[in-house]
Amino acid sequence: MIAEQASDTKLRLRSTLLKLGLALGVLVLGLALGSALTSPSWEKVITAVAWLAQMGTILLNPLGGLLLWVIASPYAPFVHLNLSLGAGIPDLGLDRISAGFFCMVLLAQVALRKRRLAPLTKLDGAIVVFALALALSARTALRGSFTALQTIFDAHLVPLLIYFLAKNLVYDRKAMRWVLSALSIIAGYLVVLTVCEHLTGNELFVVYGRVSLYGENLKRINSLLQNPAYIALALNMVLPFALRATFRTRDARERWGYGLATVVLLGTIVSLYNRAGWLSALLVIVASAVFYPRLRRGLLLVLVVTVPILALSWNIVSGSALFSERLTYELSVDYRMRAIDAVLQLVSRQPLFGVGFGSFSTLSLAEGLIAKYNVNYWVPTTHNSYMDVLASAGLSGLLPFLAIFAIIICDSWRLYRRARYEPAIDRSLIVALWCAFLAFTVTMATLDIVAAPFCGMVFWLIVGAVLGSQSWPTLWRQKAQRRAEAV
Repeated sequence: MIAEQASDTKLRLRSTLLKLGLALGVLVLGLALGSALTSPSWEKVITAVAWLAQMGTILLNPLGGLLLWVIASPYAPFVHLNLSLGAGIPDLGLDRISAGFFCMVLLAQVALRKRRLAPLTKLDGAIVVFALALALSARTALRGSFTALQTIFDAHLVPLLIYFLAKNLVYDRKAMRWVLSALSIIAGYLVVLTVCEHLTGNELFVVYGRVSLYGENLKRINSLLQNPAYIALALNMVLPFALRATFRTRDARERWGYGLATVVLLGTIVSLYNRAGWLSALLVIVASAVFYPRLRRGLLLVLVVTVPILALSWNIVSGSALFSERLTYELSVDYRMRAIDAVLQLVSRQPLFGVGFGSFSTLSLAEGLIAKYNVNYWVPTTHNSYMDVLASAGLSGLLPFLAIFAIIICDSWRLYRRARYEPAIDRSLIVALWCAFLAFTVTMATLDIVAAPFCGMVFWLIVGAVLGSQSWPTLWRQKAQRRAEAV
């Protein structure tokens, strides 16, 4: 009895000392951190703490680390999460640190046999070929191979790495729900920033020099993503999942809540005054209506109500700034057609390998294919991601680029058909993927995705999560069958 009491006393004493030690450590760490934050180098302290927090999350919860990375990525340049190392040295930022650390952790887990990677697919092969074609295009880049490789890594390879990570980390419904929550957070802060800029006129998290008006009367939203087209694209990729939640839930209150969220998303997209965003939203709704009968009935009701109203008030509508300064604005359309013609002329000399990554701007101006209408700062771009790839890497880059999207459709279609005899496959997620795919591929024909890496990260997160979560159950079933046959 005395021995047991002595043992309990020692355990309590050890526990008390451990708690006191932890409290003292936290206190010392807090004092040191507070002192560092009040020093002249406080920005670097914030950067270091944020990087350590990100790496710690990746180690403890890889999926949580991935989602935290994607959610925080657009804020990195504005909240001291990126670190400039001076001329001639590649900068370190949240995206580069997270990408490198994730690769190290994943490779270590595979080497130690603590993680099994998803099987390689045709999509993975097409991505590798596309990445190699872009890397080759850096050799002839007019602004230097090293700079071109950095841009290729940030704008193309990091989003594609997001796909690979999501494919291997999202393997069941619980993980997919975490991804959907992350998409909700992304849509939430984009909506809030858009509404705040409309109400107050203040642009938040914006790089200096952005145009703030469409024409003379319409507000151009630039907060965070620097371009309303990028904001509209990100929201349009989340919209299918909001529609899915609205028309799949059986609870009436949840249906009204999701429905309200969908209306808010649509209202925000409309308020961005971006025609590609409007077109993508319309395509997402129409494509979703094919699979949701209640949405079809709702669309018919909307048409019955709005068409007569538009007909009766057409004079007012046609005279509005929305109609004259956005819907019928032709200058941007004319420019895009001239840019396509310029790309075709340049690529005709090097059809296989293109004219070099990012070289379109310099060559089109030097050869007079596009006139510079603002001497001070304007630099022409293709405003078409497909043409940008063609100009940079020629057919050797464009063909695998197009093959990537074709394979996504083929793989998702096979999963959709397999759902007939594989109950674990959720067809509604595949439908949402198709709609997000439609929004992404259509919008890419009107902008340079190289300037919107965050949109690429969101798209490839969706692709990897949906294909991964719907493919793993089949892999597990096949593995179980092989084990049973071996016995």
